[in-house]
Amino acid sequence: MKSFRQQRYSSHDTERCDEFELRILNKKGFYTWTKLHTIIYFNEGLPRILFGSLQDINSQKEQEISLQREVEHDPLTGLYNKTACHQLISKYFHTNPATDRYQSLLLIDADNFKTINDTFGHLFGDAVITDMAMEFEKFFRRDDIVGRIGGDEFLVLLKDIPSIDLLNKKCTQLIQNLHRSYKNGDETVTFSISIGIALFPDHGTSFHELFQRADKALYSCKSKGKGCFALYEPSILVKNASLLSRHHKVNLEEFQQKAFKDNMIEFTFRLLYETKNPEATISIALSLLGKQFNIDRVIIRQYNKDMNVFHKKFEWLSPKAIPLQEDSTNPAIIDALNQCNSAIMSLYKATPYGEISVCTDTMQLSAEYTTAFTTQHVHSFVYSKIMRGSEMLGCIGFEYNKEPRIWTDDEYNHLSIFSSILGNVLMTQDSDPKLIAKNHYLTEIIDNIQDLVYVIDKDTYEVLFFNRTIRQAIPETTTAQKCYARFHNRTSPCASCPAHELTNGAEYIIRKIKNEEWNIMETVQIINIEWENHRKACLLIARPE
Repeated sequence: MKSFRQQRYSSHDTERCDEFELRILNKKGFYTWTKLHTIIYFNEGLPRILFGSLQDINSQKEQEISLQREVEHDPLTGLYNKTACHQLISKYFHTNPATDRYQSLLLIDADNFKTINDTFGHLFGDAVITDMAMEFEKFFRRDDIVGRIGGDEFLVLLKDIPSIDLLNKKCTQLIQNLHRSYKNGDETVTFSISIGIALFPDHGTSFHELFQRADKALYSCKSKGKGCFALYEPSILVKNASLLSRHHKVNLEEFQQKAFKDNMIEFTFRLLYETKNPEATISIALSLLGKQFNIDRVIIRQYNKDMNVFHKKFEWLSPKAIPLQEDSTNPAIIDALNQCNSAIMSLYKATPYGEISVCTDTMQLSAEYTTAFTTQHVHSFVYSKIMRGSEMLGCIGFEYNKEPRIWTDDEYNHLSIFSSILGNVLMTQDSDPKLIAKNHYLTEIIDNIQDLVYVIDKDTYEVLFFNRTIRQAIPETTTAQKCYARFHNRTSPCASCPAHELTNGAEYIIRKIKNEEWNIMETVQIINIEWENHRKACLLIARPE
């Protein structure tokens, strides 16, 4: 509605016409829409005469409001629809600058909704959706923006929350409020919701950015279990460390180090996914290992089977460490390297962490070995073989330059696990991958990746293995199904299948492909592997966009 304001008019004005829409209280005690037309006549720049007329536009206005409501609202729940949510939230971000309070975008998804529809029917399913909407209207404030953006998916802009702790409490309470159990005879179906959260402006400043990141948080939440919530975690490679926390500034290096220490396997796969480069992943991981355990040198020596020699493939050095000397034209250096490698190989023993070669003090070795390690400035070392099945690809080791050192179980464990990741996944650029289905580390790694991960037979397209994320998101999936039928709703192999592009050599391929069943784009990472019974297979990591 327009309003009158005190205004200085130009001395050249002689008349002015305006229209205003007003709601006026009528005699029956109801508000009715009217349109006020005014004409103001001026004399020497001052208003002297005002004429006005009122027009009843109540029917017309109510029809406009009704039509607008139909355009903006979901017919089943009465909440805003996806388009209206987009417009309203975008406008809010545009007109409201960042403050000390959190503006939280919540993406809410119903768990087990397909099972409820299949068990009780679609009418009952509609009633469940309506029940959710009614709970949202009671739970959220009038000023929050609440909408239904899909079948069982809702979006909420929760405004002006003073702390993350309060945000966590509200999400926990909402999940508790919507926990249900429905019975059909002897069968009981549990119902819950999962919530993905992104914060303005910490995780983005536009609707599109925040929606994508809330969606990733929801995806992460679903992979860990149902009936829970998750806050979006920024990329482990994010350059602006201030994005990691607005009120608790976290150094990027500290953030990476903690994530690596907490879960090395998950971190390494996230790192591989984000860099899309095994060598970059190895280099960063070696740096984190070295800093975590305060080591002078972390080194990967690759084994050449034909020549029966090791050579340096990767090396990370602390600021005070001395690089490995490796001059192929200097016989003394070549002999020292061969002696070092011989000593390392001679000290391998079976341990709970696999085959480990340990020396706490190289000065206690025989004279020829002591001289060789002195040349290379190594006073203490621990090595783990890098294996792929029965094939040795090389070894990875921690070396200490300054003095003797007692190596710990924690160091043995990290070294062993990372050597397994190297052998099974990362060191694939020089030979055909030979991943073994029963390899403990590989199956654990695949099962803990939050993306959709599955293994297919390259000849038959049968699904040989699929991870926990798929088991939770698509519970009807079984092995022996064809991947193109299960994941793409096709009767024949996909023409754009990246498996066609894999060569006989080890190779990573990254492609964007369309998932026909879900009508979404996916980023797919694929690698040749050898599966149980020497079946030629591919490992695929798919992430919906």
